[in-house]
Amino acid sequence: MGSAQAQEGAVGMADAVGSSPDVAGPLSVSVRPEGLSVVVEVTGEVDIRSAAVLGARLDELVAAEAPPYVVLDLSRVGFVDSSGLGSIVRGHKRVRAAQGRLALVVDDAAIRRLFEMCAIDRVLRLHRTLAEALADAPADVASGGA
Repeated sequence: MGSAQAQEGAVGMADAVGSSPDVAGPLSVSVRPEGLSVVVEVTGEVDIRSAAVLGARLDELVAAEAPPYVVLDLSRVGFVDSSGLGSIVRGHKRVRAAQGRLALVVDDAAIRRLFEMCAIDRVLRLHRTLAEALADAPADVASGGA
């Protein structure tokens, strides 16, 4: 796929998912293309009241066009409970089933420790910054699919 087609696909994907954030109580989720990658930016708390919103957005994203590399940016998240963990793991499975890869941006020490205690860091790459996560994109994504 050429870079112009890839950009167009990424924009179409963002449009299908919606560029305005979903807000469910203390959670908002927005999706944007970043080259051939897709960034899912989460703000607020991922808990029993809001985990379904995150799961639905990840479902929509994969259904619209299976992106090769999805970065779930949790740098603006202040709390994650077991429902949130479950939603993230299910999202990982959906992305992987579509031949993609999901990475996480986690800069909060307590949330990072939660992922480590639950061994999620053994399944998903944890990054401290969005730039670090995007730099870790698979070679075919980082090179524009060439």
